[in-house]
Amino acid sequence: FNLSATAIIFPVRRVRRLPVAGAEWIATVATHSRRWALFYVLGLFYGLPALLAFLHSLLTR
Repeated sequence: FNLSATAIIFPVRRVRRLPVAGAEWIATVATHSRRWALFYVLGLFYGLPALLAFLHSLLTR
């Protein structure tokens, strides 16, 4: 999985910068409001996978 993600992300310079830009952005947000950082982490690591699993279950019936 990591190797294929690297093969997809690394060759495109703009896409390669997205993870770093996202990390810098959430760091800036977290310095101003921990609440928004918490919402970001919960939404990205719990909400988004739950939404995708729900959509998958709807589409595979």
